[in-house]
Amino acid sequence: MAARYGDAVDKPVAPARTVCHGCRGVTTVTEQTSPDQYVSRMMIVPGDGTVTRMVIGIGDLTEVAATETCPVCNGEDWLPEFLPPV
Repeated sequence: MAARYGDAVDKPVAPARTVCHGCRGVTTVTEQTSPDQYVSRMMIVPGDGTVTRMVIGIGDLTEVAATETCPVCNGEDWLPEFLPPV
């Protein structure tokens, strides 16, 4: 018999965790729903615990990519509980 809403669950449930909001990435996935129709949707992809920022160099005003540890998750790329984005 299938469990119904409100029934007690006797099996352990995996702990909730959240992809870090500081280093996560966002991509677009396009699906074909019929021979002549496509649907695009956004998908959040786990990060790698680093963030890349463009930094302007001193003197010559060139931009340089600087990679550093994510300040939100400290390089762990997953947060230990469910947290909505700020």
